[in-house]
Amino acid sequence: MKKKPTFKIFNCGVYPYDILFTVGSSKEEIVSYLKRKVKYVLDEEEQKSLEIENQSGRTVRLKNNAMIVWVKTPYLPVIVHELFHVVEMTMLKIHLPLNDDTSEPFAYLMEYLTRQIWTKK
Repeated sequence: MKKKPTFKIFNCGVYPYDILFTVGSSKEEIVSYLKRKVKYVLDEEEQKSLEIENQSGRTVRLKNNAMIVWVKTPYLPVIVHELFHVVEMTMLKIHLPLNDDTSEPFAYLMEYLTRQIWTKK
């Protein structure tokens, strides 16, 4: 029996981007959830970017700059991997490269995102 997928929407801290974190959902369930909960309809290109078959995780940025983080199961190494993509996409969007002088904002955002996922609500 398939477990019911989970969905959680939270912001990206001080950065103006929302994140949908979902575990065990299908592409169709993600599309339906976004349409129902936040009135966002994914276009054909965005839906194509959500190809999740045969993958353990996927992170995509939508045209409105929100991000979807999908993982097949709540396996910590995959979640951390996908959260790194969120951090990377966020910092690239604000033109902040990763180097010795900028590593702290990357680390703080990674910590914040991890806390959001593990906090109930």
